[in-house]
Amino acid sequence: MAFASFGAKYQGNASKFTNNPKGPSPYCYRVDGQIYHNTANTLFTDDPFDASYNQLYCIDPKLANEIRMKHPANEGFNKELLDKLASIINNLNQYAKTYKHLMEMEKDMIKQGL
Repeated sequence: MAFASFGAKYQGNASKFTNNPKGPSPYCYRVDGQIYHNTANTLFTDDPFDASYNQLYCIDPKLANEIRMKHPANEGFNKELLDKLASIINNLNQYAKTYKHLMEMEKDMIKQGL
């Protein structure tokens, strides 16, 4: 459901962080320098089944969920729950609304022959 992936130069050894407390506390890490949010290279893709991150919000929501369900990391994921989450995000999240608007604008431009 992410609009982008997270990227950064992590400080310390990836498997053992010196500032990570011992015991049952939550996992933490330190970032050195700039944090990056990587989106897809283009807003639209010729093949919707190659869509990722923000591109999934520029296509039909049902197709976007089909693509999400086929991703190996989502194996065994509850489709009904995914549909509910997508509906909530598409209706309430301003970024999702903006991407949906871009999708609608593209469809209108295609109809007009632009």
